[in-house]
Amino acid sequence: MPVDPLLQPVLAMMNAMPAPDPSLAPAARRALGEQGLHQSILMAAEPGPDVASIVDHQIPANGAEIRVRVYTPPGDGPFPGYVYFHGGGWFFGRVEDFDTPCQEFAVGAKCVVASVEFRLAPERKFPVQVEDCYAGLRWVADHTDDLAVDPGRLAVGGASAGANLAAAVALMARDRGGPQLVLQVLEVPITDLAGALPSMLENGEGYVLTAAETAPCTCPDFCERDHEND
Repeated sequence: MPVDPLLQPVLAMMNAMPAPDPSLAPAARRALGEQGLHQSILMAAEPGPDVASIVDHQIPANGAEIRVRVYTPPGDGPFPGYVYFHGGGWFFGRVEDFDTPCQEFAVGAKCVVASVEFRLAPERKFPVQVEDCYAGLRWVADHTDDLAVDPGRLAVGGASAGANLAAAVALMARDRGGPQLVLQVLEVPITDLAGALPSMLENGEGYVLTAAETAPCTCPDFCERDHEND
């Protein structure tokens, strides 16, 4: 299948960027990831549609505070609520990097979007990320009146690593007695630990993420090894 012409310049720019030095500290590698995102995908993105408001909130999450950016669509609520988790391989990404899709969701689906800025790996190790995301969902459910959200129409979703988190949060909501969800939206979710599906192998080179970069760890102490400086 040929690449969409709109995406070809983005791929060309990203493939022209030098590969990150594996010896770099996590913060430096994160900065390079952010740079690549802004010089490619975000540079090609169009501004999102106008929403009624965009408001940042600091919420408690497991002994810390995290940011939740809330996008309210035009019109009168209550609206459905969509709790969104961004992509970035669990190690980079900020809510403002994903303003455009969140604005599109809010206007297109006529829903309040709450984008959760979970704390990032490797400085914060599992399960911090998924617990932060669940805290974001709980906060939305506890503040539906303030956010003009219908408590009976709550959904979660995300892209890539964020879709993985959304699926996990949906299971947590089920197993922890709520909040009740009506939908999960998983965009290109990371759900396969083996990383060996045919499409991943067929497109393993030239499309930003390579098969080698996404291969799972095979060391004997997989569950305990500290990969912070890998």
